[in-house]
Amino acid sequence: MKTIEEYKEIMIRVMASVPDLTFAELHNHLGDQGEYRISLPKNENVVIWSDLTENACRAFDQLMAENVFSLDPTNVMNYLADGRSLSLPLVQSKADYKTPHWLPVMIKRGKNFPQDKVKA
Repeated sequence: MKTIEEYKEIMIRVMASVPDLTFAELHNHLGDQGEYRISLPKNENVVIWSDLTENACRAFDQLMAENVFSLDPTNVMNYLADGRSLSLPLVQSKADYKTPHWLPVMIKRGKNFPQDKVKA
């Protein structure tokens, strides 16, 4: 099992080569499956991605907290183009969902992304 730091290194390396990507594409680079999911902090039923390992989730959460990454909502078609999606109903509004719903997002470089890692 990879450590949190190993996951962070992989995530930063992948994001260094592209300005944004889907979780589907990032998950392909992580190389493993798990039973954990990333949700919005204010509503655990708004799921960003699932089937991750605990350490992958922790690594991503840390990078988000450090503003290394940011998220922007996107169209589900971007995920279908990358060959993966979640089998959950889509988020339609800012409702307080009582059951899991999927919010497709693009991962982008945040303001604290290490610029020395960016590949031209």
